[in-house]
Amino acid sequence: MFAKRNKIQPLVEPSTLKPAKQGGAVDHVAAATAMLVAGLGFTQLFAPLLVNPMTGFESGLAAQIIALQWIVFGGLLFFGGLFRIRVLTIFAAEFLMLAGLTGVAATMLHQGEMIPLLIHGGIAITGLVNSGLARLTDKAELKRELHFAKANAAEARKKQEIRDDGEETRRF
Repeated sequence: MFAKRNKIQPLVEPSTLKPAKQGGAVDHVAAATAMLVAGLGFTQLFAPLLVNPMTGFESGLAAQIIALQWIVFGGLLFFGGLFRIRVLTIFAAEFLMLAGLTGVAATMLHQGEMIPLLIHGGIAITGLVNSGLARLTDKAELKRELHFAKANAAEARKKQEIRDDGEETRRF
């Protein structure tokens, strides 16, 4: 029933091992940049006179709406980066990029000052960089897991063939 084994067996079966989760730096970058964007959003919402020269917005409903977008997408990006939820990170980063590009367009149409353009462009670039890094890391991790699953499947097939050969010889 049991085959004799001459080597020391591992404590954990190889098929139950899982690859280590990597890409922590990407998640930390996403969380750190999200805190900056959300902080700017909170400042724009609760103390707009401090950041009006930087954002180019006047105190009003539109500035509050964009500040809430920064807060929501910054918060989602923060939690996605903190808990390594790459789908959430990608989602929040892309919408943060859209909000930043919208701010750039609105600033260019309204006044065209350089500092607000840099702030909104920086938010858009933050979203673009975070989205791109999260996508690359997610793709690499998926390839690694797929390779690991193929190796486990090949090993399981090999074990099954050995068992099948042993059963056939015992029958005869």
